[in-house]
Amino acid sequence: PQFQDPGILALLTTAIQDLRRLSAVADGTPPVIADLQPPDMGFASPASVISASYSDALSGVDPTRVVLLFDGQDVTARATVSATSISFDPPGDISEAVHQVSLTIKDLGGNQAQAQASWTVDVTRPVIAVAEPADASVVTTPTPPMLITYSDGVSGVDLASLVILLD
Repeated sequence: PQFQDPGILALLTTAIQDLRRLSAVADGTPPVIADLQPPDMGFASPASVISASYSDALSGVDPTRVVLLFDGQDVTARATVSATSISFDPPGDISEAVHQVSLTIKDLGGNQAQAQASWTVDVTRPVIAVAEPADASVVTTPTPPMLITYSDGVSGVDLASLVILLD
């Protein structure tokens, strides 16, 4: 049927839009959290920003139901939260230590997803020393034994990056 009264036409259009919203498929699928940063079991700088992206294919993520814990403290109120991502820039530098982050989100259907990561901030340089031959000693052989010691108390030493130059 054709309706010529603009008031009735507007009322019917609104009713159809409301019915479409109400007839949505029930959402039983939790949202997906991706790209939680810094990465789990990794290393990060003291100026690291904690962030993640997330999505939900059906009802969408409810930004009012996003919770970010940093080292057990709820920092959600100080984070930038949207329906697709979160970003938290801690005030000042993050201390040298192992840190944990936990992100919990819910979609508009009430389904929950959670992700955790643990990472290390390491600002102490490795220690390297020549143990043999002793400093200022005179070497009388063309191939003297050499002993180099190295250590790093927080993250260890990446031996692939160790370079020794002789002059």
